[in-house]
Amino acid sequence: MQASGASSNNINAQLTTGGEVIYNSSTGKYLMTFTTGGTMYYANVSAGSTTEQINNKNITISAYPTSESYNGNTIYEITSMTYYDDADYILPQSGTKILTEDDIKGLTKEQLALARNEIYARHGRKFQMAEFRDYFLKQEWYKEDSNYDYDNESSNLNEIEIKNVAFLLAAENKK
Repeated sequence: MQASGASSNNINAQLTTGGEVIYNSSTGKYLMTFTTGGTMYYANVSAGSTTEQINNKNITISAYPTSESYNGNTIYEITSMTYYDDADYILPQSGTKILTEDDIKGLTKEQLALARNEIYARHGRKFQMAEFRDYFLKQEWYKEDSNYDYDNESSNLNEIEIKNVAFLLAAENKK
């Protein structure tokens, strides 16, 4: 694993693994480490964050580089962070593994539609259709994200999620 170094690249909906929360004594801020694509990055987090909350957890992160650095590495500011391990989802792994027919066996057309939209909901999509809006507003994990990109919805998702959305839509259309 390599450190991030100086970078000006945004991180958009990248599947990552959480590392640890560290205290940067020179700035008085807390940072989290996360790994995506074999590279470790640093990001600002709140003082209440703990290593236990992120360590070895599957997370999708969107972030942009700041002018700050830690040990010569760029620090990122997180715009969205989605966990996959700690919530009650219809298809909990739909953001971290390619779904198969076995994964969706027995789901109704309505459940498939909810599972497909669950992928968007994890990233904070605001729903106009009452059936989706009402369902997701009842989910403890759901939170609307004002930074959600409606003009390019795929930019909010990682590659696995994009494939799973297409798979679930095809399965819905077969029913």
